Amino acid sequence: MGVLMMNGVISSTGNVRIKYLQKLYLRKYRKKEGKFILEGYRIINEALNSNADFETIFLTPSFYDSPEGQKITNLVGRDMVVLVEEGLLNELADTVTPQGVIGVVDEPVYHINDFIDKGIILVLDRLQDPGNMGTVIRTAVAAGVAGIIVLKGSVDIYNLKVLRATMGAVFNIPIITDIELAAFKELLVSQLSTYNLIAADLSGKEYYYNINYNPRSMLVIGNEAHGVSREILEMADRLIKIPIIGDIDSLNAAIAAGIIMYKALEEKIE
Repeated sequence: MGVLMMNGVISSTGNVRIKYLQKLYLRKYRKKEGKFILEGYRIINEALNSNADFETIFLTPSFYDSPEGQKITNLVGRDMVVLVEEGLLNELADTVTPQGVIGVVDEPVYHINDFIDKGIILVLDRLQDPGNMGTVIRTAVAAGVAGIIVLKGSVDIYNLKVLRATMGAVFNIPIITDIELAAFKELLVSQLSTYNLIAADLSGKEYYYNINYNPRSMLVIGNEAHGVSREILEMADRLIKIPIIGDIDSLNAAIAAGIIMYKALEEKIE
């Protein structure tokens, strides 16, 4: 293990690096520091392939010695690697099997100009379930959505459950998060005035397959329990719905988003 072994393997929760890592598992500290955590080789490798900016990589000695550990070390540089005793790393991790590797990553900063005039924009209004959020992000990447606006009140997109559900797709699409409703209204007036705001809601008068989705469309998907907020429904240019034939009240938010996004993609590739 060369130089890294000379620096020692951390085995105490009292170590300053470990205390810092522990804090980043809490949303308020992630926001304060502008960092987030990744666990496991697959998603960390995806992040590296997408040129994510890593601050630190915590490895167990056995993972460091593995081909995967050596690959990560060579990509980020040895100065970024910190060795941690396996039992301690497992204790810190959110997943049952973190595979011997935890990464601390700089949160990317995007602006609305990063996806204006580049295609359909997805707006997520207080989406709460981590699995839904991750699935929607992954599907948006697959369907060629230009960017995502996540309104305040939604689950943190850097929540580990969300990140796992994205399967690395979070690194492949610009996402603006924690946007207040008032700020979103201002964007609609100032920079998105030429876009059609299309809200998916059970109260919709049109079926999703009966409208045209031009590149200047914004699709709004609402909260799992309460749908799109009244304020956004009042601002929407069109309200659309998905037909439900069976004896259920509504579709899962991620499923609904996927159906509509792929209808929009269908028009794009025809």
